[in-house]
Amino acid sequence: MIIPKGSNPNYEHYKNKALRLIDELNLSYPWDITAKRYRKQRSNPQNAYHWGVVVKIICDETGNDSNEIHEYLLGEYVGWVEYEFMDEIRRKPARRSHDMNVERFESFNEWCRSWASQNLGIVIPLPGETVI
Repeated sequence: MIIPKGSNPNYEHYKNKALRLIDELNLSYPWDITAKRYRKQRSNPQNAYHWGVVVKIICDETGNDSNEIHEYLLGEYVGWVEYEFMDEIRRKPARRSHDMNVERFESFNEWCRSWASQNLGIVIPLPGETVI
């Protein structure tokens, strides 16, 4: 359940609903209740831009697979973690992009555009722009 900010007119309603849920728990059992600050995850338009523009342009230029490009960019951005698989050392990004909030994902896309420009000489347009 998401409880809106205190200034929201529905704040008291949702706060009271959450408290009622707790009050209605069967106390014969132990309960683990977790509360965390709500953060809006990356948006669908951001995700579509990342895969349909950023990753696609880099794939078209390099001939690489889109999943491989995304994985590489993500690892370079968040760092790498090494792990062993069948006696072979592999690496994977330290975090996944689906865990990013709107601001962090935009920062990632900005970094990807900069990386492509510096390392591949590719200009990737901003959302809504067209490169001629």
